[in-house]
Amino acid sequence: MLELLNVNPSSGDPIYRQLSEQIIHLIVGGQLPEETVLPSVRQMAEHLAVNPMTVSRAVQQLVEQ
Repeated sequence: MLELLNVNPSSGDPIYRQLSEQIIHLIVGGQLPEETVLPSVRQMAEHLAVNPMTVSRAVQQLVEQ
């Protein structure tokens, strides 16, 4: 699942928003079944080379939606 995620730090969009939108698109597109357990915040942060708080914010945004 991690290989499906990527972020562009030089994009105008915040990284947390890029990440949450990508996860939503993967679910809606059927590439990520709803029952799939996401990798841990630490795993995603290491894979994407971003701060764990950024990933945590993206996940929190998904939970709130």
